[in-house]
Formats: sequence, structure tokens, C-alpha cells
Amino acid sequence: GLARAVIEDSSLLEAAETLEAGIARWTALAGVGPWTAHYVAMRVLREADALPASDLVLRQRISSAEGPTRPARDVEALLAPASPYRAYAAIRVWALRA
Repeated sequence: GLARAVIEDSSLLEAAETLEAGIARWTALAGVGPWTAHYVAMRVLREADALPASDLVLRQRISSAEGPTRPARDVEALLAPASPYRAYAAIRVWALRA
């Protein structure tokens, strides 16, 4: 389905006018949620402010070893000061040791 969508609309592989518009285009596709849309925005569309905040590893990295895994909203809050470069901040957080 995804390949067909890209064949039918190759603009899916081009940056949208805004990050929000790009995320909306991708999440409108069947089976594509916010995490996937933000990851595509980061890696394919080179959107520097994309942030897959629900990513389990990001959530684990910002959590204490003793406590539960923190929610996506905490990732968003923690990385908000990095805007408009949250994608780079996320990559740095992924690289942290567990």
C-alpha cells in the first residue's frame, strides 16, 4: 500500500510546506501513524524538527532505571528547547547508553 501511495503521489517523498502538513499527509495513509510519519520526516524528508516522541527507546533513555518508562509527552517536553532541531536531539538521545 505504501509503495502504491508513493507511486500515485511522488510528492510524498518531498518536504511539505510545514512539518505539520507533511505529518498529516503521511498519517492519512492507511497503517501510518505519528511515529512512522515523524521517522520518515526525519530520515527521508530531512525535516530537522521531526520528533518520533512515542519511540520506545527515546522514552526509555529519558526514564530512570528504577521507574516506569516515561510517556511521549515527556520526550516532547524534554526536547522542546532543541526546536527547530529536535530530530538531531532525538538522534543524540538514541545514542546514549542504556
